[in-house]
Amino acid sequence: MAHTTYEVSPCKGCLLKHGIENINGFNHCCYNTCASFVKGGKDDILQSPCGKACQKCMYDLIILKGKDPCEYWPETPVIHNRPTAFLSCMDQYGDPDKAYQCCLNTAGKFGYPYPGQFREMCWMARQALVPKEKFTTENFTEYADEKNKKKRKIMPVPFWIALAITLVLVVIILFFFLRAVTGK
Repeated sequence: MAHTTYEVSPCKGCLLKHGIENINGFNHCCYNTCASFVKGGKDDILQSPCGKACQKCMYDLIILKGKDPCEYWPETPVIHNRPTAFLSCMDQYGDPDKAYQCCLNTAGKFGYPYPGQFREMCWMARQALVPKEKFTTENFTEYADEKNKKKRKIMPVPFWIALAITLVLVVIILFFFLRAVTGK
């Protein structure tokens, strides 16, 4: 194989696509990205190193969301058999970017009926193939947490000022209302 310096990490591409909010979308994406690299059926994909990486990433993602994996484990998604165009191109070129271009150019060769989905499949496969030292399932939690921190938004100061004024007005109105009702 020409790509021994790369590792299949389906978690990265799916995290880029779905973030940490959509756990079911991430789950579906992860296993179906593995289908681009693993020849065989559903059981082959689930038992492959790529499928095991999905299990680990799902576990880490559920923990990161503050949920209990025992209570909140999504069902195994429907895994579609996919053409392994990217894998064939990677074997041919040995470079992920060249393999991506090759994959895009092979949509007609495979007779895939949905060109948009084929392009997305090529993109996800490209995202999943990373240099071994750069992104692994071991540093997935840090990567996901970093993406989550970027998504968190701190409320701007005008929001807090408006909230404080509103609360003060509510307290004043309540004070006068209770005073009028009790007659004191």
